[in-house]
Amino acid sequence: DYNNEFEKPKMIYPNNCKKPEFTFDDASSYANQKCFIITQYTNTFLGILNSNLYFFLFKSILPKLRGDFYEPSYVYFKDFPVIKTESQEINNLVNMCLMQKKHNPSADTTDLEIQIDQLVYQLYDLTEKDLRIVEGGE
Repeated sequence: DYNNEFEKPKMIYPNNCKKPEFTFDDASSYANQKCFIITQYTNTFLGILNSNLYFFLFKSILPKLRGDFYEPSYVYFKDFPVIKTESQEINNLVNMCLMQKKHNPSADTTDLEIQIDQLVYQLYDLTEKDLRIVEGGE
């Protein structure tokens, strides 16, 4: 019923993962039953989904499986708060991450990811107290 969705640019993520592992696909790849797809793709959305804030939500809301894996299935994942806005700064940083990883899959994009996290925190208007909780300081 939704085969044409695989032909679109999309995000793919695994059914079981240790942290948010959302990736962009523009090669019309198909995924098996061990992965999910999201076809409402933007770089901002990809940055939010892979952010430290969403990792905090993974740890707080998703069921934890053996081996410290999480299961981001729709039944749990549908309740995650999503801000439907675009951030040119996040878009640019995510694009830089994608380009670096495309040229070198083992490239260290940690500095870019930290910048994305800070912008995501701003999008969600997190307070200093919120940040301490999200980053594990409280």
